[in-house]
Amino acid sequence: MNKSSKIFVAGHRGMLGSAIVRQLTAQGFENLLLRTHKELDLTRQAEVEQFFLKEKPEYDLLVNTGMYLMEPQILSVIQKGSVVNMDQFIDKVKQKGFKIGVFPIDEKFWIDVGQWEEYQKVIRHFREISEG
Repeated sequence: MNKSSKIFVAGHRGMLGSAIVRQLTAQGFENLLLRTHKELDLTRQAEVEQFFLKEKPEYDLLVNTGMYLMEPQILSVIQKGSVVNMDQFIDKVKQKGFKIGVFPIDEKFWIDVGQWEEYQKVIRHFREISEG
């Protein structure tokens, strides 16, 4: 990858994506293609194809992260000082009988919690839900 390569970074406004962009910029990469979700909706295939045909990035980086929410007591399944991957951790939690829930993200409720304002919206949303 040379410094003038066209690099598309999807997810560049999130915590991880923005760190990648900062690192690329610091290393002198000067041709980064950055689009927000509003500018390029990655769930619309035709739109994505048009973008790639027009911009012709040499590299594309899809930065996607997830979030795990858990009660502090489930951390007791990890031995102190050990390293556990998330899939191993979930298996141990299930074996101990803890409840596991999955909350799929609907594209209508997409929020990039790597952005402070968006994170605050999520907090307000969950407070409204919990207060009923």
